[in-house]
Amino acid sequence: MTKENPKPVASFIQNKSWEEKSHPIWAVTSFNLKRNIARFNFPSRLSKEEMNRLIPLLTDAFVRVLGKETMLFFPTEELTLQDKEFLYEHFLCEESFQNAGAGQGVVITATGSFLALFNIDDHINLQWLDCKAAWEDTWNLLAKLEKEIGDVLAYAFSPKFGYLTSRVENCGTALKVCAYLHLPALSHGGKLPPLLHSLDDVRATGMEGTKDHLLADFILLKNAVNLGVSEQEILRSVHLAATKLIGAERAERSRLANESNAEMKDLITRAYGLLAHSYQLSTRETLSALSMIKLGIDLGWVQGLTDPEVNTLFMEVRRAHLLHFLGISGDEEIQHQRAAFMHKKLKDVQLKEALR
Repeated sequence: MTKENPKPVASFIQNKSWEEKSHPIWAVTSFNLKRNIARFNFPSRLSKEEMNRLIPLLTDAFVRVLGKETMLFFPTEELTLQDKEFLYEHFLCEESFQNAGAGQGVVITATGSFLALFNIDDHINLQWLDCKAAWEDTWNLLAKLEKEIGDVLAYAFSPKFGYLTSRVENCGTALKVCAYLHLPALSHGGKLPPLLHSLDDVRATGMEGTKDHLLADFILLKNAVNLGVSEQEILRSVHLAATKLIGAERAERSRLANESNAEMKDLITRAYGLLAHSYQLSTRETLSALSMIKLGIDLGWVQGLTDPEVNTLFMEVRRAHLLHFLGISGDEEIQHQRAAFMHKKLKDVQLKEALR
């Protein structure tokens, strides 16, 4: 790969949606809707020829709804592995499409917040990110798009099981709402497990699928069921659970600030030292250290970097993003390159008097 931007990345990389607005605790919400077309088998039961015949139907429907100038379609066989990995990272995908090829595709828009996958597990996988603390507006946009696509292409639907999907557990609304909450005060204070145990109608995991070791102190809240509930009930349950945890995290942060907690101050100063002076940095230790910097900013102990800028760094230090920004195609000395990248990003960061 040359230093030129790969096509799908170039289409939205200048849109700094992560840097426009943010919530210090509720960082992002991912809305995911799966749909299948009524007269076709699920992708796993389609031949390559059948998948190739379905693609024009899907793209034509999206062009009619989104507009030719807005919608950007990329056949997956034309994407490099780094392109796919970049999109997977950027959109916080749970469904891998690294091995996708002929008869499959990706749709994005220049906003950098919308992704559609064609013929992966389901015919259509719609995903929209809200990183501007405007989750109701984002959901309304996705619901409107889903309805307009459905007016063009009839969805597979059962009066008993709702929208039919390739996996039984996704049937019903076929909606997955995932709230990403940054909870370092609760996590490091040992107060998170009982709170998670008390939540109703949601599942809570870390970014790596477990609650035992939270990567970057993030908890992902997801609706537990799709069948027998409405979209509004799903939205309400995730929002209530998120609000409960946010209230507890805010109270714990207030306590830490008022008590001038030495242990938390030590974690934040060590994180700054690691990021500012290391020769090599792995992705995991970089994200964990950035978690402490993000907390320090909210507590008023770190200056020279904003909360939205830290959210952007959470993306930029990941493998495919870093390779893109460095303009290289391999992993040569990538841990050293990541450290050098962080040195530049933190050059104006200072620890305030409370941490000295």
